[in-house]
Amino acid sequence: MSDKPKTIDEKVAAIEKKITNIIAYVVAFSVVAGIFGYSQITDLSEIRSGEVVKKFKEELKTQKDSLGKELEKSTNSKVSKINEIRDDLNKQLPVGTIIISSVPYENIVSDVWAPCDGRIVPGSKYASNYSRPVPDLRGVFIRGLNRFDLEEDTPVPDNQKDPEGLRTVGALQHDSLKNHDHGFHQIRSQNYERKASKSHFTLGHPDSVTNGPYKENQLGSETRPKNVAVYYYIKIN
Repeated sequence: MSDKPKTIDEKVAAIEKKITNIIAYVVAFSVVAGIFGYSQITDLSEIRSGEVVKKFKEELKTQKDSLGKELEKSTNSKVSKINEIRDDLNKQLPVGTIIISSVPYENIVSDVWAPCDGRIVPGSKYASNYSRPVPDLRGVFIRGLNRFDLEEDTPVPDNQKDPEGLRTVGALQHDSLKNHDHGFHQIRSQNYERKASKSHFTLGHPDSVTNGPYKENQLGSETRPKNVAVYYYIKIN
């Protein structure tokens, strides 16, 4: 693994360490040179007065400022690229597009997206184009319309079409149970449970049927499939 410094602070610390080592070497060499009469190699007074350290610090500040500018330039370039990609994506998605998300609304760009909670969004392109509130999708499932393209005549298959016909976007459809029959054969001394009404029948003699409470509480306040809770957002600008 490489030990090269990565951040500006790490680079500055590495440079300061090198400067300290260089000064120590220069001072040590100058002292030795002075002992042997070679003081002309360097000016000890300049070192003792702090001029060398001052020059190194000025150079260090220059390098630090240069690194900071390079980092700022690189960061601004990346942010600009991200914004460009986001803008291109927003242009490709038409106003009125609905998305599913796990991100709460406080983290959503509110001038572009709005929660599908039936609110009015005045001043938005959505309001100008459609003159109606956004769909209210809170607590409900989404169901496709019987027809998406009014110029397409291919009928929707009977086994999946909406029996209410051509509905409007955002229209709420209430819960319902399909018409059906419950049939059973009378068998002596055998229990028959009918869960749909929280009751059970005990079938004994063909002419006698007793009714009592259903013990296993598997029923709720609505009929629904297994599901996962999510957010729905709609593009308004």
